[in-house]
Amino acid sequence: MMLDIYFENLHITNLVELGQNMYLYPDLAYSLLINNDFIERLKDEEPQIYKKFCELQEIEDDDEFVFKASYLFCPYMSLRYRGYCFDSLSLLGEKMIHFGPNIDVYLMDLLEKHLISYVAELQGLNTVSKEDYVAIKKAERTFIKNPKKAYFTLAFELSKSTVLVYYDRAYINPKTFLEIMTCDANITKFAIELSENEYFFAWLEYLKYENHLKRYKNLVQFIEERENK
Repeated sequence: MMLDIYFENLHITNLVELGQNMYLYPDLAYSLLINNDFIERLKDEEPQIYKKFCELQEIEDDDEFVFKASYLFCPYMSLRYRGYCFDSLSLLGEKMIHFGPNIDVYLMDLLEKHLISYVAELQGLNTVSKEDYVAIKKAERTFIKNPKKAYFTLAFELSKSTVLVYYDRAYINPKTFLEIMTCDANITKFAIELSENEYFFAWLEYLKYENHLKRYKNLVQFIEERENK
């Protein structure tokens, strides 16, 4: 189906190009997808795609609708969502860690809405390793009870990184991290953040420091109690 539309300065001439670029202009893409003229053309010129498109129209979340429609038009492309494009899942994991200890809402969407596994399954699991796919599905299950733990655990599993990035500073081992973060200037902020955020503990688990987890959690609790006195 030929097109002649513009997303700002980007000229789009067919459905494949549309699918490839919707992540850059999600709001404009959504407006196009609900346009009656576009839908009628899709029905007349691409009946098989239109049939699947009708199923997607049942999706209530606008971002998820745009995302899945983009893969309907161009199924075999890298992971793309709300301005992000990842040529590999390791790059996704690295970006999640890059923002640590903060969580990017759009990257969280990918996990919460099962969009990573959606693309992997759509592409026949040919673009994802078995190890990564297992990690993704496990994170989706963990998300139900503990979203932050699921998010950060998946970040380390996908990136394969043993480095913790904390407010743009990299740490290679827990001892150094704790020595810096428990200084007087940072101790209150440190205790509050670690008690509310699973980032540090996800790192310990990835490093296979399970035996140290309880000790570190007790340390955080001690700091909180000391500060509240």
